[in-house]
Amino acid sequence: DGQATVDEWSAAAEYSNTDENAAIQGMAISMDASNLYVQLDLQNSDALENGFDLYLRLPKMAEYYPFIMNDDGTDQIGIAASHLLRFSPEGQSSYIVENETWKASNVTWNVARQGSTIELSIPFDQLGELETGDAILIKTVDPSIVDVFPQDGPAEVNLLQIGAYTSVLTIQDPQGDDHGPGTYTYPTDTVFEPQVFDINTFQVSYNDTYVLFDFTFFGPITNPWGSSINLSLQTMDVYVDTDPGAGTGSRVLLPGRNLGLEEGYGWDIAAWAEGWYPEILSPDPETGEPMNLNTEFKILVDPATNKVTLRVPREVFGDSSPEDWAYAAVVLSQDGYPSLGVWRVRDVNETAEQWRLGGAPTGSNHTRVVDMVWSASSTPDQETILSNFTPNDKSQSELTIEDFALIPMFSLQSQGE
Repeated sequence: DGQATVDEWSAAAEYSNTDENAAIQGMAISMDASNLYVQLDLQNSDALENGFDLYLRLPKMAEYYPFIMNDDGTDQIGIAASHLLRFSPEGQSSYIVENETWKASNVTWNVARQGSTIELSIPFDQLGELETGDAILIKTVDPSIVDVFPQDGPAEVNLLQIGAYTSVLTIQDPQGDDHGPGTYTYPTDTVFEPQVFDINTFQVSYNDTYVLFDFTFFGPITNPWGSSINLSLQTMDVYVDTDPGAGTGSRVLLPGRNLGLEEGYGWDIAAWAEGWYPEILSPDPETGEPMNLNTEFKILVDPATNKVTLRVPREVFGDSSPEDWAYAAVVLSQDGYPSLGVWRVRDVNETAEQWRLGGAPTGSNHTRVVDMVWSASSTPDQETILSNFTPNDKSQSELTIEDFALIPMFSLQSQGE
């Protein structure tokens, strides 16, 4: 509608122009399940009186073209684009690349302007076969002076969830329980901001192709160590029992988590999400040891909403229905230099240090889990569950399920949904 309210764009990715004289002073990008939204913040109500161009680079297109559509034909966009949306005094039009030039297309989109604000909505179904996890690159151009924005590189948006997904369950986790069994404290370094491990919600949904596991956090998702997927601090494990009660799978969580599943459960597939070496695993049928399935999956990070989405191919879970599965999900602190036998998660000491959590009991068999998905209404509570073990001083390689606290799994049925 051309009116940019605060609430409307509160979760948008924003790009600001350092050139105070440029017509386009800023851009915001947002989306829902059906549309991509772009807002342009102009210098004044007279800016871009001759219109603007919006160039998009979509994945999996047959052709891309790096040049602006103008009489010169050699001005570069800054990306090899696949789509052009043009707004001019004559109206709006759209183009795609064909035989290394811009050709008119039938892509439809909406635009509205009021004063110094322009808003666009672009239906995803106009842009081809997009799917959750795809990335779209965006550049805007003031064609009157060939001014390209953003200048330092394209705006990028990852499609967190598009199309129809069936929701299985959503769990609201209590705020302030990012303390493991009730005593854990964060490391003392300032990168560990309050509540970065504090789960807000956990959701499971699916379609014919993928299963989505969504974590939101009460604290920020930052990237102090430069992960390529913008996920430095948090490690998330999701364990799925595809046939609860059948006695299959493994009851021991991944090495270093120091937890087991209650009797009657066994995970058949685990998704281990972290910023460098994520894996999809299944237990070895003979030994029960976790094996990497070498399955590609997407981890989508949205710092604006403190959300991390794991997009896992549905085929790895077999033919059963997600409504019939049981789940466990935990959050730990990622550590690139873990203790021997521990799979890349941070130790918990009796006293917190710069790179170690604090509040551990004596012994070596306490969990490294900082928060687990468990609703406030479920009993017993997280603190009771994670502290229900007898401390000992065994080495990591000597520990077995008898040494660990046992956690329950949850399901659609147990949540009463």
